[in-house]
Amino acid sequence: MTLCILAGCGTVTADITAAEVWAAIEDVAPPEKLPVMMDIDAAALKTYYGLGTDEVVDFYGKMPLLNVTATEILVVHAQKKQVEAVNQALKARLYTVYNQWIDSEQAELVSDCLIIENGDWLLLVVAESAEDIMNAFSMCTNSYKR
Repeated sequence: MTLCILAGCGTVTADITAAEVWAAIEDVAPPEKLPVMMDIDAAALKTYYGLGTDEVVDFYGKMPLLNVTATEILVVHAQKKQVEAVNQALKARLYTVYNQWIDSEQAELVSDCLIIENGDWLLLVVAESAEDIMNAFSMCTNSYKR
């Protein structure tokens, strides 16, 4: 397991990074089990999500390199007073992804998409291993309770 899971399960720590949360996600959804993905950089975050440094402290995510799959995963540490704005931006992105793929072989995948929020941390996930990814995120941010 990653350092995040070993050190970050009990409490949410101020020094946890989105990259550490991502490392925990990769433990349950390794890159070889995902389609070919590219990193979401600051330009893509602004273009596809409408988010920048005013709303986001830290982020890490991946989206398809080619437009052949709907798989998309994004971890966001929102600015304290911007959590709702980030949540709305993620919902807008999911709406776009849903409408793009709903009439395709990816329909079931996009129908099961999730946004999870824990304090200042948010996760957008459109992936076959969504529940495992959600649980890894939750372990790192100490949020998910059934």
